[in-house]
Amino acid sequence: MVLFQHEGKIFQVPADQWKPVYEQFTGQCKAEHDEVVALGGLHILGKERHEARRIDNQLRAARDAKATPAPRVFPFT
Repeated sequence: MVLFQHEGKIFQVPADQWKPVYEQFTGQCKAEHDEVVALGGLHILGKERHEARRIDNQLRAARDAKATPAPRVFPFT
């Protein structure tokens, strides 16, 4: 059995039913990842500072956590 959560609900699915779905979405994610890398990586542009600096830091961390090449600059206008 495989457990997964969707929209706050927990579901149990037999492993033999889960594996094809998992493989399909793994392939889709890999293709999307490759497309993002080919376009230059994940770019997050900050238009203005958020009231809470924590939000800005979370956006930077999300960008840095991705193993894709992208500018290390977080521009503000």
